[in-house]
Amino acid sequence: METAVTTELESATMGFWDAMSCGILVSTTGRPEGPYTDTAEQRLVDNLDGSLFVEDDGTVYFIYKDGMIAPLNEDLSGFAGPFRSLYAAEGLPVGFEGCSILKHNGKYYLTSATYNQSYDENGNLSTTYDSMIAVSDNLMGPYSETRLLLRNGGHNNLFVDKEGNVWTTLFAPTGNLGFNCQPAIVRLTEDERGVLMVK
Repeated sequence: METAVTTELESATMGFWDAMSCGILVSTTGRPEGPYTDTAEQRLVDNLDGSLFVEDDGTVYFIYKDGMIAPLNEDLSGFAGPFRSLYAAEGLPVGFEGCSILKHNGKYYLTSATYNQSYDENGNLSTTYDSMIAVSDNLMGPYSETRLLLRNGGHNNLFVDKEGNVWTTLFAPTGNLGFNCQPAIVRLTEDERGVLMVK
């Protein structure tokens, strides 16, 4: 089963099959509509929420779980190096699932989802499923402190459109944004420090 998120690499388009097992499909035509073929006969990792990041030198990295990252080999069928963990300044993961990385204007933005608890104005404790973000000048870090990117918008991917605008996907699994588990995007803006935030 292919998810809706794809990443273009040269003439191929890659997606993930079976979100609980992290595999990669490559378009045999170079078009998003496929058809697709598996890069490997078995799962890359026994976990969930895989995503891809392509560095400027063409190296493709596989990211999953709470910030585990490793380079893929040339045919994307396995790994060309060991996994490393990406951490925020606190020495903790940015979140616990749904990690992705965007490189924009020379900076690396690492996002991940986590549950946060807070009190409202009436003193009631609520739990939200949020998108958290940290930024670095280097892919492997060190990354900045973790901050909130999007309340109730956890489990997302950042992308840049043809006009250079930054967006994030989300699917709002808690229903707190007025919809539940439906694909959506929201525009982000960038301040003078390079901090991304909801526009």
